[in-house]
Amino acid sequence: MEFVFYHPFSRATFYLNEAVAIRSLLLTGMKGAIYSELGTGIDDYLNPAKNSELYRIGLVSKYFPDDVSADHQEHWESFMKGMRTLRAQKHLPKEGIIHKQKCEKNLDEKMKAVDLMLVEMIRAFQATEVVGFFKDNTLAIVRPPFHFNDMKAEAMLVQHITQTLIGNDKILVMPSEFYQDKDELDVPLNKEKFNEERSEIDRSISTAFTELYTIPNLNGLSYNQMKAAIAEFSEYLQPVLDAFLKFKQTITDEKIEISEGGRFDSLSDELFDPILETLQEQINNSIYYLHILNKKETYPETTVCAGSMSFKGLIYMYYHMKFYSYDAALSIVNAVSKHRDVEEICVFLFNKTTYENMEHLSAESKTKVLEAKAKDDQEIETVKDDDE
Repeated sequence: MEFVFYHPFSRATFYLNEAVAIRSLLLTGMKGAIYSELGTGIDDYLNPAKNSELYRIGLVSKYFPDDVSADHQEHWESFMKGMRTLRAQKHLPKEGIIHKQKCEKNLDEKMKAVDLMLVEMIRAFQATEVVGFFKDNTLAIVRPPFHFNDMKAEAMLVQHITQTLIGNDKILVMPSEFYQDKDELDVPLNKEKFNEERSEIDRSISTAFTELYTIPNLNGLSYNQMKAAIAEFSEYLQPVLDAFLKFKQTITDEKIEISEGGRFDSLSDELFDPILETLQEQINNSIYYLHILNKKETYPETTVCAGSMSFKGLIYMYYHMKFYSYDAALSIVNAVSKHRDVEEICVFLFNKTTYENMEHLSAESKTKVLEAKAKDDQEIETVKDDDE
C-alpha cells in the first residue's frame, strides 16, 4: 500500500517537521505522494525545464522576498518580454546579436542563482538526502499547475484530498501539528474562543491515537545511508504496518466508533500490544539508531502514531490548520458524503515531533549543524547529477 502526505505551507505548520515525517515514512519501505512546499521546491530544482524561465525567476521573490527589491518580479517580467522579442527575430544586426548574447548570459546567470536558491531552501528544510527519493520515484510530487495562483492551487488540493478520502485505499498521513499535547501548547486552548463563529458540526472533533514506535530523526545520513537504513528498518516495521492496515480495514468493515473502553480500544490493544515492545527493542539496537544517538540534541526523536477521527472531522481539521478555506471544507464534505458516510472513522498515521530550535543547542552541536551545510549542498548536487 502507498501513503499520501498533505503538508501545504500554513501558519499552523512548522516546516522542519515535514522532513522528519517523510524520513519516518521512507523507513517503512512504502512509496508515496507528497503535497507540500518542500515537494514543490524539490520538483522545481530537479526539473527546471518543466517551468518557464519567468516562473523560476518568480521563485526568488516567493522564497526569499526580503532579499530582493519590491519591483524584482516586475523588472524581470519586462526583461523576459524583451527576450521573447529578441529570440523571435531571425535576422538581427551585429549590435542586436551582441545585445542578445549579453541578455542570454544575464539570464543564464539568473537561472544558476535560482538553482542555488533552491539548494538553500532544501537545506533549510533539512531534507538534502530526501531529494534522491524523489528522483528514484520512491516519492511522487503532487503539485498545483499554477503555483502562484492560490485559488487554482486550493482547487487542486481539494480535488486530490476528496479523491483520497473517497477511495480510502491509501495510508493517509497527517502533519505533526495535528497533535499537540496540552503541555506542548504555547498558549492554552480557549475552547469558547475557538468555537466562535463556527457551526455546531465544526466545533467538536473526537480523536484517538496509539503510539506505535519511536525512531531517531535520521537527519545527517546521506541518501545511500538512508537506503541501507530503510532495508533494515522496513523489515522491523512490517509487522506493525500489517497490524495498522488490519486495524484500518476492521474499523471500516465493522463501522467501529471511537469510544473509551469499547471495541475501538480492544481492537487496538489486540493488534498492537503483542508487537510494539519487541519492535522498539529492534529499533533501539539498530546501528543507525546508535549512530544518531550522539546527535540526539541536534536531531530529536519522533514517535509514529496511529490516529483516528471521523472523515468529517479530518476534513475540518485540515481547515483549522489553514490548509484551505471553510468553503473548500464544505465542498469536500459534500463530495465525500456522496460516496461514504462522513461520520465513519478514518485511520491515519502521524508523527509526534518536538523540534528543538538551534538556539537551544550546545556550542558543539551548533558547530556540527554549521559544518554540515557544505556537505548538505554537495549531497544535493550529487543526487541531481547522478544521471547526467
